[in-house]
Amino acid sequence: MNAENNNIPDPERLFRSIAFENDQEAFRILFETYYAPMCNYAYRYVEDKQGREDLVQDVFFHLWDKRNEIKISISFLAYLLMSVRNRCLNHIKRKGIESKANLMEYQNSLHCDSNAEEIYTASELQSLIGRAIAALPEKHRTAFLLHRNHKKTYQEIADLMSVSIKSVEAYMGKALKTLRSELREYLT
Repeated sequence: MNAENNNIPDPERLFRSIAFENDQEAFRILFETYYAPMCNYAYRYVEDKQGREDLVQDVFFHLWDKRNEIKISISFLAYLLMSVRNRCLNHIKRKGIESKANLMEYQNSLHCDSNAEEIYTASELQSLIGRAIAALPEKHRTAFLLHRNHKKTYQEIADLMSVSIKSVEAYMGKALKTLRSELREYLT
């Protein structure tokens, strides 16, 4: 298998080997490479060492058990992080820690950490947003970028594009609908 920087195996390639070839060695490498970092990540949600280790093992068990059914449309690392986070949040709910403030604190902590996997995920999300914007029809993209990046009002955009305000509203509405659809996995 090809390696990335610092001889870390490519998780996307490992997952493809697991999913399409039932490659147990690829699974072993994936587990040995990412088990400890995922346990460290789970610490923000579950302080009990044994509890978080069990939860992360459950994620890997599910990954192997459902390897032929799992469809990942984001990076594998982002999928793994979301799986661990969701498993931890479900554990918290089952344990009766259902205070909305505590759950929100746990959920918001995802956005406050600067660990390498999250930086990678944020970078990937930024790239995904850029590709989604670039794929918009030209008038929708122009209206969207003028409004969001250049802080132009709908009237100013209408004047620049030589269209009515209603057209700008329609362009913006369609652009936002398309972007929400393209980014729905990150918005849930």
